[in-house]
Amino acid sequence: MAERTVLAFDRQEYSRAQLDATADGLAASLRERGVLPGDRVALMSSNRPEFVVAVLGIWRLGAAVVLMSPAWKRDEVVHALDVTG
Repeated sequence: MAERTVLAFDRQEYSRAQLDATADGLAASLRERGVLPGDRVALMSSNRPEFVVAVLGIWRLGAAVVLMSPAWKRDEVVHALDVTG
């Protein structure tokens, strides 16, 4: 039996198992790079499946996601990074 689709983008569909596996892989990579529970991780992404995977992966580590818009100018990004540490 096929798994239920929980996310669709363009012509691609993703099951919860696919999202979880990809998020787990990202979480492992971030952990290897030193991301710890309580850390803040800046994420600049458009609305795509990778955004969902990144948020899930960061949360799996107990870290917080600092969302940034790709439309922001450099000064706005610098300000957001400054105020979020």
